[in-house]
Amino acid sequence: MAEAQDQLPISDELFTLMRGAAAHAKRMGERFVSSYALLLALMDDPVVGAALAAVIDREKLDGLFEVRKAERERALAAAAEANQAHFGEGMRATKREDALEDPRAVADPVVEPASSRGEPPPMQRYDTLAFTCGNGDERIWLSHESFAIFTEGARRADGRLMPHHIGIGFAAEAVRSPGVLAQLRVEPGKVTDALFKL
Repeated sequence: MAEAQDQLPISDELFTLMRGAAAHAKRMGERFVSSYALLLALMDDPVVGAALAAVIDREKLDGLFEVRKAERERALAAAAEANQAHFGEGMRATKREDALEDPRAVADPVVEPASSRGEPPPMQRYDTLAFTCGNGDERIWLSHESFAIFTEGARRADGRLMPHHIGIGFAAEAVRSPGVLAQLRVEPGKVTDALFKL
């Protein structure tokens, strides 16, 4: 296991996986890489996906996309309706959109210290990691839950951090905080068993 003070090299395969997760998040209109987008990327990985195919039904996973999209649209419509009723026509609340979402699916902003010249910070930072998607000109941050999965996978790595470590981290985190695996009715232990065979 990697020690906390050691730097853990990230494999090219893992960078590909995380960029794929960021691309899935962007395609789904998510502002953060959710555990759902991360699981889609794990299923897309040629090695990990082949192992997970024995325990996770890809069609069922893809079906969750429509459910998630509909839930998000309903929440946004309800918030817009509440804003209109409370603030009147043409007005809208300044409430952050992520307040409508599960806290595990967002990340907390890092408060930047004021610069000596009073300039605004160059970019918003969060207490997590960001990965590029597309041609590299856009970054998407990991949600709380995805960051917990990533760090749990890193704890299990010895040498380089590989995609199967993230899969094992996914299963370990699902034991503590049921999420997409529970929605799919997949036992985390089955995911772990499939990945330990790699």
